[in-house]
Amino acid sequence: MDEDKLVLIGLEVCRLLHGGRYGDIANQYGYAVAIDQSAADAIEEDYTKAVLESGYDGSSKADVSVKRFGKSSTGIKALIECDLIGKNGSGILVELILSATGVVYLEQVSSYGREADA
Repeated sequence: MDEDKLVLIGLEVCRLLHGGRYGDIANQYGYAVAIDQSAADAIEEDYTKAVLESGYDGSSKADVSVKRFGKSSTGIKALIECDLIGKNGSGILVELILSATGVVYLEQVSSYGREADA
């Protein structure tokens, strides 16, 4: 899969997150960290938490980058990083993995740069 296609996948996942279409994401890409709950529920929980922690308001377009890996025993060919940039140095990081078999899956959704108000 070429870099342009991977960037488009990253943008689509971010659009679906912003639209609350967690089931669509789960059906298409799964969720690596979904433990003891459905992938859709885990994605919703992690995205909601990241929004609250970062203060992300959805007003910025995702900045998507692709990092390729050489041959490795992990079976990972590329990492797609989607940075949903918020205000004051905060935001949400959405990470997807391209496996050696050509499958893209959602790895993680997390916040950075700001902690939730106590």
